[in-house]
Amino acid sequence: MNYLETAKRLLGPECQVSGQGRWCLKTPMAAYLFETREAAIASMLDPNDKYCRVFDLAPAPPVARTIGDAYDPDEARRERRERRG
Repeated sequence: MNYLETAKRLLGPECQVSGQGRWCLKTPMAAYLFETREAAIASMLDPNDKYCRVFDLAPAPPVARTIGDAYDPDEARRERRERRG
């Protein structure tokens, strides 16, 4: 995955993006890419700066894949058997 192009599309043409890696340090002036989150945070002058943020450019799995299926046929079968006695 090309994280540089992902960052450019995400942040728009007015933001200068440089570096490589999946972690993006967004500042008011530009964005910088780093291989690790720790490296991005270490590059911040003030970690409490509300205008700078670090975020992951890797695609997150869809929510539907992270939440279990509410209808499990095996579990429903077990519950019916338990109710019957």
